[in-house]
Amino acid sequence: MHSHVRTLVKALEKARELLNHDRVNDNEIHVTKSILYAAIERMGMKAEKIIYSQRLLRDLFFIVTTKADLKEYEKQVGLQIIDELNQRYQCELFDQKIERLVVNKS
Repeated sequence: MHSHVRTLVKALEKARELLNHDRVNDNEIHVTKSILYAAIERMGMKAEKIIYSQRLLRDLFFIVTTKADLKEYEKQVGLQIIDELNQRYQCELFDQKIERLVVNKS
């Protein structure tokens, strides 16, 4: 499971636990708020990565659409976009493999 999803699940579980108890102390509230904040931040980082990748894909789409009239530098920009997206998602796939190894060891 991706780290942002794990954090989200943990935050939701902790919030449900807190809301289902009539008596909670300040420390329990603080811990729950911290986990919720971490989930907000991780989901935000994931969203930013997706939006950036979407922008790159749109740029690439435009370049491919105008293929007949491309100048050499535009072709190079398109190839750079492809390389960047490949790199970005190769790193993500690697991170997923590492996460699976860590989870399997525990």
